[in-house]
Amino acid sequence: MLVHGFGRGWLIGAAALAALAFAGSARADNNKQGDSALHDLNGVVNGGAPDSSAATDDNSGSVAPDDGQNGTATDQMAVPGDSQDTAAPDAAPDTSATGDDMAAPDSQDNAAPAGDQNAAAPDSSDASSGGASVSVPELPTLPAIPKLTFTVTIPTINAVGSSVDEATLRQVLSGQLADNAQAMATLTADSIAIPEIDIGIAGAAPGNGAEVMIHNIEIDHVANGLAQSLSIGGLESHADIGSASRGGRISAEQVDIGGLLAFYGLVKGDPSSPLKPIYTNLSSEGGTLTAPGTNCTIGRLTVASLKARPLKLPFLDFISLVEKLQTGAEPPSPQVIRPVLDFYQDLLTAIQSSPMQFSGFNCSAVAADATPVEVAVGGMTMGSFGGLRYPDFILRDVRINGGDKGSFSLGQFAFKGFDLSSFFAEADKLADAAGQSAPTSADYRALIPPFAGFALSDLNIDTPDQQNPGERVKARLADFDLDLGNYRNGLPTEVSSRMQHLVVSLPPTSSDPSLRSLMAVGLTSLDLSYDVAARWDEASKEIRISRFSLSGDHLGSIDASSVIGQAGADLFSGDTLTALSAALGLTVKKVNVEARDTGLGDLLAAAAAKGSDKGVADMRRSASAMVQATLVLFLGGAANGADVGGAVGKFINGGKSLSITALANDPAGVSLAAIQALQQDPTAVGTAVTIDAEAR
Repeated sequence: MLVHGFGRGWLIGAAALAALAFAGSARADNNKQGDSALHDLNGVVNGGAPDSSAATDDNSGSVAPDDGQNGTATDQMAVPGDSQDTAAPDAAPDTSATGDDMAAPDSQDNAAPAGDQNAAAPDSSDASSGGASVSVPELPTLPAIPKLTFTVTIPTINAVGSSVDEATLRQVLSGQLADNAQAMATLTADSIAIPEIDIGIAGAAPGNGAEVMIHNIEIDHVANGLAQSLSIGGLESHADIGSASRGGRISAEQVDIGGLLAFYGLVKGDPSSPLKPIYTNLSSEGGTLTAPGTNCTIGRLTVASLKARPLKLPFLDFISLVEKLQTGAEPPSPQVIRPVLDFYQDLLTAIQSSPMQFSGFNCSAVAADATPVEVAVGGMTMGSFGGLRYPDFILRDVRINGGDKGSFSLGQFAFKGFDLSSFFAEADKLADAAGQSAPTSADYRALIPPFAGFALSDLNIDTPDQQNPGERVKARLADFDLDLGNYRNGLPTEVSSRMQHLVVSLPPTSSDPSLRSLMAVGLTSLDLSYDVAARWDEASKEIRISRFSLSGDHLGSIDASSVIGQAGADLFSGDTLTALSAALGLTVKKVNVEARDTGLGDLLAAAAAKGSDKGVADMRRSASAMVQATLVLFLGGAANGADVGGAVGKFINGGKSLSITALANDPAGVSLAAIQALQQDPTAVGTAVTIDAEAR
């Protein structure tokens, strides 16, 4: 689909041309395709009758035909609410054709005039004669679209062996694509070359205009709508506000013009047909953007291939539907949004593309306070698009630099995509049940699509410290990763996450108590890492935490694993009370902990020794004896209570590692209530669990 390829490339001029062609046909041919589909929507949106006030004045809606010899066509977009749509005739009749392409044709067509908000539905006479109609709730109107006048100038068209004559090609390029779609779908030509197309865009007020130039359009070796190659040599645009753009070459091979028109619904197609190639080897060479105080360079974009099939609801009919689907104070009901959901679900399954490669962009600007700012992305790769899954993508070398005001850089950001299948399935259920019962919080939670996670690396942040003037907040992160999977009612039942080397400098002048306590033991920065992995096993009703580790560089680490019991499916219930009750019923079956001291013990002992006549070794011995005695007291009822106390004491007194295993004596595990009771009476620990400990 061109939306995927060209739309992501450098197509300011081509977009203006496409907007002119499609907008001109959206009203004039809005209901010529997909009438039955739109007819099925009538009354579904709100059940209202078509508005018979949609008749259009013949003079305001007509478009003067191009005689094929003219070089210019004028095209005016109407403001909603303004019924005076007629454009003034051009003063040079020999070189131009004038009219209001944005307004609807006369009442023989089905589309409502753009300039009349009351004409929300087609004339009832059109519906009875086979046209389609859509009615929607009476809701507040959308903001008015500014009136624009397009002037298209095509000095020369060189068509060799073309089945479509020059006059028709001019009409297509001047906004009358829908009227000539069938001819273009079956186009045959040795070559078509258009050296230049100039598009003038004038706003209602002075200073709101722009000019777009499209250079060297070439279409070669076309047979029955299939072009072996299509290219645009370059694009330029200039706006009255002072902005300008320049784009390089855009090209594609094996471009199926008929397939593309069928996808948009401009010619008849079969939505049940398999996807077929629309183009291969799409390439956009990038370009530049400039505006007052801003300069951007846009990189190259490539897409190897795109496949598509016709949509069930033609694209232009969907645009008309969305224009009429106006948002009120309350969220729309499921039956109101059902046609929109159906369209998007069909759209996602109607296209399939190969991965997209984009070489990035770089923009420099001057902020309001005169600070130079640079924003850049070194590159982007988006995965294959197709089906009900939003693809993964990777951003590389992201930079935001504001000088002394702060900077941000990211080596790589990876978005892992998400699956929309469950969203559409649940949305369909809600739509089917509309009016029978109000949606619950569980229903809305079920709409959450399974998100696979994200990852990033080489993050650096440097900003002024707002809490401590004169200081800066500096942090860097080597790596972060989050994986989520096997969703149940909107919640993942498998989670893994890893963070490596989050380095944060501690501001020496900070008055924050927690930061002061860290600096009191001699720390000037923190270098932290963690690694967590857990999954729910439905058969055993267990949550197995295979790893939970936390480490600090030159401080130490804790590695733990655990088995949580009595974790039934109710834990993931969409009903809050049910899920809470299940959570309160969880038990702890087993816990393994291994601690390593790589410097934290000495730091704490040194801090405790300050102001006393004791050294680090003395402080560790004193702390070891106190902790050992306390544990022996509490675990006196346990068979190996003295061994556990001795192992912990040895670790505090200079040991490098400590391993502890706690196993519930009850196979069902220790309940949360029992754990709370042990906090009140620790001496009962020995009766609830068996603890083994070893220090090295």
